[in-house]
Amino acid sequence: MNSLLTAIQMQDEEIAFLGFAALDETVFVGYEYLAKYLQQIGEVTTNIMATDNYSLQNEALKFWTDIAKTEAARTERKEPVFYIAAFGPSLIEIALQGLKSSQLTED
Repeated sequence: MNSLLTAIQMQDEEIAFLGFAALDETVFVGYEYLAKYLQQIGEVTTNIMATDNYSLQNEALKFWTDIAKTEAARTERKEPVFYIAAFGPSLIEIALQGLKSSQLTED
C-alpha cells in the first residue's frame, strides 16, 4: 500500500494514474484492508486536491466516491461500514476543493 501511495504522488502522471487505479481496485477487493492506511490515503488525496492537476483531482474524487458506493452496498447487505462516517468532515473539504477546481477550469 505504501508503494501505491508513493506512486500516486509521483511527478509522472501516468504512474500516478496507475497508482490510483490500483488503489481504487482495493476498494472493491479489499475494503477492510484500507482501514490501516486510511489516514495516509486521506492526506495524499487532500494534498492532490491542493494542486492544479485536475486529472488527478478527479481520480481522488473517484476513489472516495467508490468508497461511498461500496459502503452503500454494504449497508444494504447489513455489513459493517467504516470510512465515510469517520472521515466525513475531511471528505467535505476534499469535495469542496474539487468543486472549486472544476469552477476554475470552466472560467
